[in-house]
Amino acid sequence: YLRRRCEQNYIVPNTLKAYIQSLYEYNEPSPRLIDAMVHEGKLLYYLDMVLPDSPDSTKIGYTQTQLNSCKQNEPEIWAFLTEKELLFSNQIREYNKLISEAPSVSGMPPETPGRIGIWVGWQIVRRYMQQNPKVSLDELMQIKDGQKILQGSKYKPKK
Repeated sequence: YLRRRCEQNYIVPNTLKAYIQSLYEYNEPSPRLIDAMVHEGKLLYYLDMVLPDSPDSTKIGYTQTQLNSCKQNEPEIWAFLTEKELLFSNQIREYNKLISEAPSVSGMPPETPGRIGIWVGWQIVRRYMQQNPKVSLDELMQIKDGQKILQGSKYKPKK
């Protein structure tokens, strides 16, 4: 699952993401899952802005099938995160499975790709920017509170 992202079409997005990460470092001593999700989502949103013609699957490193599965199961994924009360958890071991590299996520359907929390964070950030069009990209990147972005996004996937 990692080898695929070593192909040529991933070079530019991966390099740019590493550069953006160096500009907007994330060093929260006790982050909540929502903070980590939104931080990673902001990095992917930044890629949206600088690589508008690059496919989403390439930006996040999913296959198109995995990306389609995320979109199709978005309400169920969101329900899992909220029902298990994971969003505001700061227990890294507890939520690491949702933001770390893995072929799948335990507790979710087998087709759910690893790093699903990052994908959800990206959707939250996209929605936030739709709801707040006057916020600049730099202003967005400066917001450290994931809960503020979640609330401002009015994110709630429809079933």
